[in-house]
Amino acid sequence: MKLLIAPSEIKHHYSNPPKSLRDFNCLPATAIDADKYPILARHWGGPLIVDGQLACNDDSPLAKRYKTRPISEAL
Repeated sequence: MKLLIAPSEIKHHYSNPPKSLRDFNCLPATAIDADKYPILARHWGGPLIVDGQLACNDDSPLAKRYKTRPISEAL
C-alpha cells in the first residue's frame, strides 16, 4: 500500500482550485476503511483510509495519477 500525497495548490488567478486538487479532495467520499474492511480493501482499486490517512493499493490507477510514498515511512 502507498499513501497518497495531495497535489500542490497552485494559484492560477482563477476562482476554482486546479482540477487535480478538486479530484483529490473528493477521494475520501469513496474511500473504504481498510482497518474495518480488510478483505474488501485488499482488492479495492480505489482509495482507502489507513490509520486516518488516504492510501491506495500498489496496483491502483491512483498510484499512477498522484504522488505517493510507501506506507512504511508513515509508521
